[in-house]
Amino acid sequence: MISGDFFGRPTAFLQNDLIRVEYLTHAGPRIVRVFLDGDPENQLAEMNHKQIETSEGTFNMMGGHRLWHAPESSPRTYIPDEDGVSLIQREQEVVLLGPVEAKTGIQKQIRLELKEGLRGLILHHRLTNFGFWMVELAPWAITQFPLGGEARFSVDAPVTSPYLPNRQITFWSYTRTNDPRLKINDQDVVISAEAGSPPFKIGSMNHQGWVSYTRRGWRFEKRFQPQVDRIHPDMNCNTEIYVWDDFIELETLGPIARLAPGESVEHEEVWEWSRTKQS
Repeated sequence: MISGDFFGRPTAFLQNDLIRVEYLTHAGPRIVRVFLDGDPENQLAEMNHKQIETSEGTFNMMGGHRLWHAPESSPRTYIPDEDGVSLIQREQEVVLLGPVEAKTGIQKQIRLELKEGLRGLILHHRLTNFGFWMVELAPWAITQFPLGGEARFSVDAPVTSPYLPNRQITFWSYTRTNDPRLKINDQDVVISAEAGSPPFKIGSMNHQGWVSYTRRGWRFEKRFQPQVDRIHPDMNCNTEIYVWDDFIELETLGPIARLAPGESVEHEEVWEWSRTKQS
C-alpha cells in the first residue's frame, strides 16, 4: 500500500504493472484516480471544486467513483462522506468500509480487486441496513470522467414477440430530446461528453450489461450482470449517463431491494481499459 494525497485527503494505492488505482483512506468510500501504463494523466474526473449544500452539511463531489443508494433524494443522497472510512487491506485487494449513515442507517462498502495482468479491476459494492426498520433502495455505482470523449451503452434486447416493445429509453425532466450530444441508434445510444446547458441525463434497461467511455486513445468499459426481470429505480433503469458542465458520469444500478435490519444487497462491476486503434 502506497500513501498519497488527494486535495488534502489521505490516499493509498493498489497497482500492478499496467494500472494503479488510488482510493481515499479516511473519506468515502471513494476511488479518486486511475493511472494506466505509467501515464501521469488521471483517467477519472477530479471534482474537488464542486460542492452541494444540504441540510446535512456540504457534500463534496470530489470526482472519481462512489457508491450511492437510489432513488435520488435530497438530503438523503448527499450525506457528507468526508470521514469515518476504515480499510481492510489484502494483497491486490482492499475493502473500503464507510461509516453507518446516522440519517439512513445504511453502510456503504466497496471492495476493490485488481485483475492480474490486465488494466482492470472488479468492484464489489455492498449496502447494509443497520437501522431499525425495513429500507427500500437500490445500489447505484457512479463513475465520473473528464469531458472530451464519447459514452456508449447498448439498447439491444431480445425480441419476444413482433407485437411487443423490446427497448426503452428514459429521459429526465431537464433533458432535451434534441440535445446535439445525443445520438440514438438501433442497437446503442451514444453521448458526446461536451459541456452544455442544461445538463443532460438518459437511462435505459440495459440487457447486454455494458457501458463504455472512449477518450484520448483509451476505451473504458464497465460490465455488470443485468437483472432484467426485476424492478429498478428511475422508471426501470439499470444504466444511466449524466453530463454536466465539466464531467460525464457512467452509472449502473441494481434492482430495488427491501432490506430488513442487518440485511445487505450487492452490486458488482468489472472495469477494463484497452487502447483504441487511434492510440
